[in-house]
Amino acid sequence: MIHSSVRQLTILLTAVVLGTAAAMAQTPAAASPAPDVSTDTSADSIAAALPTDLHAGFLIAEPGPAFYSAHGHCAVRLTCPSHGLDYCFTFCMDATLWHYIQYFRGTALAQYACIPTEAFLQDYVEENRTVVEHEINLTVDQVRALWRLFDEEAMRGPHYHFDFLRKNCSSMSLRAVERCLGDEHLVFGSLPPVVAGTYRQFIRRAAPDRPWTYFVWSTLVGRVGEEVGVTEDKVAPPVFVETLQQAAFVKADGSSRPVLTGNTTLMVEGGTIWTNRGLTPTSFFLLLTLLALVVTVLQVCRRGTALVKAIDVLLFAAQTVLGLFVFHQACLSNLDVMHYNWNLLVLNPLPVVLWACLHRRPWFRWVWLAFVGVLVLYMLLSFVTPQIGLYQVLMALPLLIRAAAHVWLAAPSR
Repeated sequence: MIHSSVRQLTILLTAVVLGTAAAMAQTPAAASPAPDVSTDTSADSIAAALPTDLHAGFLIAEPGPAFYSAHGHCAVRLTCPSHGLDYCFTFCMDATLWHYIQYFRGTALAQYACIPTEAFLQDYVEENRTVVEHEINLTVDQVRALWRLFDEEAMRGPHYHFDFLRKNCSSMSLRAVERCLGDEHLVFGSLPPVVAGTYRQFIRRAAPDRPWTYFVWSTLVGRVGEEVGVTEDKVAPPVFVETLQQAAFVKADGSSRPVLTGNTTLMVEGGTIWTNRGLTPTSFFLLLTLLALVVTVLQVCRRGTALVKAIDVLLFAAQTVLGLFVFHQACLSNLDVMHYNWNLLVLNPLPVVLWACLHRRPWFRWVWLAFVGVLVLYMLLSFVTPQIGLYQVLMALPLLIRAAAHVWLAAPSR
């Protein structure tokens, strides 16, 4: 669950931004008393009473074992040592089954959550994942504005429609900082290929050691995947630091300073490299293709009839389940990043519907032939659209072999 408390954040804002002793007395995280505030209410006196040891940093975590953590994680850490304040602000949604269902429906809401740094890092300690803090080159006023922004966001609660391509942990961390720059703005320099390309290229390159992650997202993402989009969207944790090392905060007069100070702190020393273990999509689909060929040979030789039927049932049941899911995401979900998807040609429930209604008809062979034509067209489209890549072609190959076998074996001469 999200560890956020509007009351706690309000107290923190009052203590850090306004520096009132009354607020600090309520703050359980305060390790030292607040500075005395003079009864003089002049601007200079109030400014002198505000704490100035405010610091901000990006926390970058290595990829984790879960599917959703394949690209790592990014959060913002804000500290005020003189008042014992040390909190992380992370963009996330509740990690419950219902919220995952809402995500795929396109209705999941996310927010900036406030978590004490020690508690935030605990999951990464347990998973043995390295976490490094990179100090952000912000002024005290900008850090104060950033803290105020997070407080205001927390008071609003979950209200962002979660979108892993355009609203993710790293992009929203960057945007929060950009909103607090005042008369400055963020300018990117030379971009790594993973950031400079399209969303689909970003999906492929951001987690090169997680082929199943790429297969799933590349199959689900539709026409939006071919857009270059906004740079902030693609600054994933694996290339976050590399990208920001070439970026700068620029004023209207042209003067600039680096985004990162170069100061780093190792927060968690991990060591585990989480990758997809076992079969890759290529190996898995090639084995399925080999199985389809063996079953076809058995069918031609009129042997293993029960095995042939069982393999066909499993193969086309998997196509149906995956097809129902892709159909829902492309046609019914509110996630527009999954709309206009060419993978619907093969991944849809129509084949099983036609089989259930028409498989006893003597001319059902022509339905199989039409399916063969669709599969061939699908594979040829891989030369036209990036939506259909090698993994998708290999996925369709066992279906093509078995559909073609049904066409051939159902011929009158057979």
